[in-house]
Amino acid sequence: MIRIRKRKNPITYDVAEVPVLSTKRPMLNAQTDLYRSNEKLRSLMNEEKYEQAKKLFIELVKSNRFHFQHLWKIGVEIIGKTSPKDLTGYLKAVFISSPVKHSAETFNVYIDYLIAENSWELALDEIQPRYDTPIFHHPILLRKMAICCYNLWKSARNNLPEEYLEDGERNENDLRIIRYEKHLRFAARYLSEAHKTYSGDPELLLIYYDVGLEISTRKLTNCCHSI
Repeated sequence: MIRIRKRKNPITYDVAEVPVLSTKRPMLNAQTDLYRSNEKLRSLMNEEKYEQAKKLFIELVKSNRFHFQHLWKIGVEIIGKTSPKDLTGYLKAVFISSPVKHSAETFNVYIDYLIAENSWELALDEIQPRYDTPIFHHPILLRKMAICCYNLWKSARNNLPEEYLEDGERNENDLRIIRYEKHLRFAARYLSEAHKTYSGDPELLLIYYDVGLEISTRKLTNCCHSI
Protein backbone atom coordinates (compact mmCIF):
# COMPACT_ATOMS: atom_id res chain seq x y z
CA MET A 1 0.00 0.00 0.00
CA ILE A 2 1.42 3.34 -1.04
CA ARG A 3 1.52 5.88 1.79
CA ILE A 4 0.66 9.41 0.78
CA ARG A 5 2.46 12.10 2.67
CA LYS A 6 0.38 15.03 3.71
CA ARG A 7 1.79 18.34 2.64
CA LYS A 8 2.53 20.48 5.66
CA ASN A 9 1.05 23.93 5.75
CA PRO A 10 3.72 26.66 5.84
CA ILE A 11 4.42 28.05 9.28
CA THR A 12 3.15 31.58 9.75
CA TYR A 13 4.18 34.12 12.36
CA ASP A 14 2.55 36.95 14.23
CA VAL A 15 4.43 40.23 13.75
CA ALA A 16 3.33 41.26 17.24
CA GLU A 17 4.85 38.17 18.87
CA VAL A 18 7.81 37.00 16.81
CA PRO A 19 10.84 36.96 19.16
CA VAL A 20 13.28 39.79 18.67
CA LEU A 21 16.65 38.37 17.66
CA SER A 22 19.84 40.33 17.26
CA THR A 23 20.81 40.78 13.61
CA LYS A 24 24.42 40.08 14.66
CA ARG A 25 23.59 36.51 15.61
CA PRO A 26 24.65 33.80 13.13
CA MET A 27 22.08 32.10 10.87
CA LEU A 28 20.36 29.50 13.05
CA ASN A 29 17.67 28.05 10.86
CA ALA A 30 15.44 28.71 7.86
CA GLN A 31 13.23 31.07 9.87
CA THR A 32 15.98 33.44 10.99
CA ASP A 33 15.48 35.79 8.02
CA LEU A 34 11.84 36.20 8.99
CA TYR A 35 12.78 37.02 12.55
CA ARG A 36 15.29 39.57 11.34
CA SER A 37 12.80 41.14 8.93
CA ASN A 38 10.30 41.53 11.72
CA GLU A 39 12.90 43.09 13.99
CA LYS A 40 13.98 45.43 11.20
CA LEU A 41 10.38 46.53 10.62
CA ARG A 42 9.95 47.32 14.31
CA SER A 43 13.19 49.26 14.33
CA LEU A 44 12.26 51.35 11.27
CA MET A 45 8.89 52.24 12.74
CA ASN A 46 10.37 53.15 16.12
CA GLU A 47 12.77 55.46 14.28
CA GLU A 48 9.83 56.82 12.18
CA LYS A 49 11.52 55.80 8.93
CA TYR A 50 8.18 55.04 7.35
CA GLU A 51 9.21 55.05 3.69
CA GLN A 52 11.72 52.29 4.33
CA ALA A 53 9.23 50.53 6.57
CA LYS A 54 6.69 50.60 3.75
CA LYS A 55 9.03 48.79 1.37
CA LEU A 56 9.77 46.11 3.94
CA PHE A 57 6.09 45.84 4.89
CA ILE A 58 5.16 45.12 1.26
CA GLU A 59 7.75 42.35 1.11
CA LEU A 60 6.45 40.82 4.35
CA VAL A 61 2.92 40.80 2.93
CA LYS A 62 4.18 39.15 -0.26
CA SER A 63 6.00 36.47 1.75
CA ASN A 64 2.66 35.26 3.17
CA ARG A 65 4.52 34.10 6.29
CA PHE A 66 2.92 36.42 8.84
CA HIS A 67 -0.54 36.25 10.35
CA PHE A 68 -3.13 38.68 9.07
CA GLN A 69 -4.35 39.64 12.55
CA HIS A 70 -1.69 42.22 13.41
CA LEU A 71 0.06 42.75 10.09
CA TRP A 72 -2.81 44.81 8.60
CA LYS A 73 -2.84 47.11 11.64
CA ILE A 74 0.83 47.89 11.14
CA GLY A 75 -0.02 48.68 7.52
CA VAL A 76 -2.58 51.27 8.66
CA GLU A 77 0.13 53.19 10.50
CA ILE A 78 2.64 52.91 7.66
CA ILE A 79 0.21 53.89 4.86
CA GLY A 80 -1.22 56.66 7.01
CA LYS A 81 2.26 58.16 7.42
CA THR A 82 3.56 57.65 3.89
CA SER A 83 0.55 58.00 1.57
CA PRO A 84 -2.58 59.02 3.50
CA LYS A 85 -4.56 59.47 0.27
CA ASP A 86 -4.25 55.72 -0.27
CA LEU A 87 -5.55 54.82 3.18
CA THR A 88 -9.18 54.54 2.09
CA GLY A 89 -8.26 52.08 -0.66
CA TYR A 90 -5.94 50.19 1.66
CA LEU A 91 -8.59 49.76 4.37
CA LYS A 92 -11.18 48.62 1.84
CA ALA A 93 -8.68 46.12 0.39
CA VAL A 94 -7.93 44.85 3.91
CA PHE A 95 -11.64 44.36 4.59
CA ILE A 96 -12.26 42.57 1.28
CA SER A 97 -9.29 40.24 1.71
CA SER A 98 -9.68 39.61 5.43
CA PRO A 99 -10.64 36.17 6.78
CA VAL A 100 -14.30 35.87 7.78
CA LYS A 101 -13.50 35.98 11.50
CA HIS A 102 -11.87 39.41 11.03
CA SER A 103 -14.43 40.85 8.58
CA ALA A 104 -16.52 42.73 11.16
CA GLU A 105 -13.43 44.24 12.82
CA THR A 106 -11.78 45.41 9.59
CA PHE A 107 -15.08 46.70 8.20
CA ASN A 108 -15.68 48.81 11.31
CA VAL A 109 -12.20 50.33 11.08
CA TYR A 110 -12.81 51.11 7.40
CA ILE A 111 -16.16 52.78 8.16
CA ASP A 112 -14.73 54.70 11.13
CA TYR A 113 -12.07 56.13 8.83
CA LEU A 114 -14.66 57.18 6.23
CA ILE A 115 -16.72 58.89 8.95
CA ALA A 116 -13.62 60.64 10.32
CA GLU A 117 -12.98 61.93 6.79
CA ASN A 118 -16.63 63.11 6.50
CA SER A 119 -17.22 60.67 3.65
CA TRP A 120 -20.79 60.19 4.82
CA GLU A 121 -22.27 59.02 1.53
CA LEU A 122 -19.56 56.47 0.83
CA ALA A 123 -19.82 55.11 4.38
CA LEU A 124 -23.60 54.80 4.04
CA ASP A 125 -23.28 53.09 0.65
CA GLU A 126 -20.90 50.56 2.20
CA ILE A 127 -23.04 49.79 5.26
CA GLN A 128 -26.58 49.69 3.87
CA PRO A 129 -26.27 46.64 1.55
CA ARG A 130 -24.43 44.65 4.23
CA TYR A 131 -26.40 45.56 7.33
CA ASP A 132 -29.06 42.86 6.88
CA THR A 133 -26.48 40.07 6.67
CA PRO A 134 -25.83 38.26 9.99
CA ILE A 135 -22.16 39.17 10.36
CA PHE A 136 -22.83 42.92 9.97
CA HIS A 137 -26.23 43.15 11.62
CA HIS A 138 -25.00 44.97 14.70
CA PRO A 139 -26.33 48.05 16.55
CA ILE A 140 -23.01 49.86 16.17
CA LEU A 141 -23.45 49.90 12.38
CA LEU A 142 -27.03 51.06 12.83
CA ARG A 143 -25.71 53.96 14.88
CA LYS A 144 -23.18 54.80 12.19
CA MET A 145 -25.87 54.76 9.50
CA ALA A 146 -27.96 57.16 11.57
CA ILE A 147 -25.03 59.55 11.94
CA CYS A 148 -24.23 59.36 8.22
CA CYS A 149 -27.85 60.08 7.24
CA TYR A 150 -28.03 62.94 9.71
CA ASN A 151 -24.97 64.62 8.24
CA LEU A 152 -26.17 64.02 4.69
CA TRP A 153 -29.52 65.53 5.65
CA LYS A 154 -27.82 68.61 7.10
CA SER A 155 -25.77 69.02 3.94
CA ALA A 156 -28.90 68.64 1.77
CA ARG A 157 -30.77 71.11 3.97
CA ASN A 158 -28.15 73.79 3.27
CA ASN A 159 -28.85 73.41 -0.46
CA LEU A 160 -32.64 73.73 -0.29
CA PRO A 161 -34.31 76.49 -2.33
CA GLU A 162 -35.34 79.53 -0.29
CA GLU A 163 -39.04 79.19 -1.10
CA TYR A 164 -39.07 75.71 0.44
CA LEU A 165 -37.45 76.98 3.64
CA GLU A 166 -39.76 80.00 3.90
CA ASP A 167 -43.20 78.63 3.12
CA GLY A 168 -42.73 74.93 2.41
CA GLU A 169 -43.42 75.29 -1.30
CA ARG A 170 -42.50 71.94 -2.82
CA ASN A 171 -41.45 71.25 -6.38
CA GLU A 172 -41.65 67.47 -6.75
CA ASN A 173 -39.06 67.53 -9.55
CA ASP A 174 -36.48 69.52 -7.61
CA LEU A 175 -33.60 67.12 -6.93
CA ARG A 176 -32.47 69.23 -3.97
CA ILE A 177 -35.78 68.66 -2.21
CA ILE A 178 -35.89 64.97 -3.15
CA ARG A 179 -32.41 64.46 -1.73
CA TYR A 180 -33.26 66.39 1.43
CA GLU A 181 -36.42 64.39 2.14
CA LYS A 182 -34.74 61.06 1.35
CA HIS A 183 -32.00 61.64 3.90
CA LEU A 184 -34.50 62.94 6.44
CA ARG A 185 -36.51 59.73 6.04
CA PHE A 186 -33.45 57.54 6.54
CA ALA A 187 -32.17 59.63 9.46
CA ALA A 188 -35.55 59.37 11.21
CA ARG A 189 -35.74 55.63 10.63
CA TYR A 190 -32.22 54.75 11.73
CA LEU A 191 -32.21 57.19 14.66
CA SER A 192 -35.46 55.77 15.96
CA GLU A 193 -34.05 52.22 15.81
CA ALA A 194 -30.62 53.12 17.20
CA HIS A 195 -32.13 55.11 20.06
CA LYS A 196 -33.72 51.91 21.41
CA THR A 197 -30.25 50.48 22.01
CA TYR A 198 -28.27 53.65 22.73
CA SER A 199 -30.89 55.58 24.70
CA GLY A 200 -28.24 57.27 26.84
CA ASP A 201 -25.91 58.23 23.98
CA PRO A 202 -25.56 62.05 24.16
CA GLU A 203 -24.61 62.45 20.49
CA LEU A 204 -27.56 60.38 19.32
CA LEU A 205 -29.94 62.22 21.66
CA LEU A 206 -28.85 65.56 20.24
CA ILE A 207 -29.35 64.64 16.60
CA TYR A 208 -32.49 62.67 17.46
CA TYR A 209 -33.98 65.86 18.88
CA ASP A 210 -32.74 67.92 15.92
CA VAL A 211 -34.36 65.62 13.36
CA GLY A 212 -37.55 65.34 15.40
CA LEU A 213 -37.82 69.12 15.60
CA GLU A 214 -37.35 69.41 11.84
CA ILE A 215 -40.09 66.88 11.18
CA SER A 216 -42.55 68.59 13.50
CA THR A 217 -41.74 71.97 11.95
CA ARG A 218 -42.08 70.82 8.36
CA LYS A 219 -45.02 68.50 9.02
CA LEU A 220 -43.93 66.35 6.11
CA THR A 221 -46.67 63.78 6.08
CA ASN A 222 -45.09 61.86 3.23
CA CYS A 223 -41.53 62.33 4.33
CA CYS A 224 -40.85 60.00 7.19
CA HIS A 225 -42.09 57.80 9.93
CA SER A 226 -42.78 59.38 13.30
CA ILE A 227 -39.71 59.80 15.46
